[in-house]
Amino acid sequence: MTKQKTPRVNPESYQFVTTDGLEDPTICIIESTNPFAGVVVSYSNIGVKEENSSAALSFEYNIQHSAGLERSAFDNDFVQHIGDILADQIDLQIREEKIKYVKHTL
Repeated sequence: MTKQKTPRVNPESYQFVTTDGLEDPTICIIESTNPFAGVVVSYSNIGVKEENSSAALSFEYNIQHSAGLERSAFDNDFVQHIGDILADQIDLQIREEKIKYVKHTL
């Protein structure tokens, strides 16, 4: 059994949503005190890049609903926040053995 990790983001601060015609994983930030509350984001091209003894998560995202925020609001803090949500979900899926991390070598 994998050791339980403390989530980077409160799992009750967002929820998965479905969007017509969209198959990518999509979340809505629901925590009212979060500056991005109401924003709906979908993820695509999710990957892990390994270098030496560390790994970096990579992903693309698309803002499905901006909740009235200007484009400039979606800065590095936003990307870090949605990246933390994604990393928490990957950790959870691995712990629950719903996905398995396999290192590929070329």
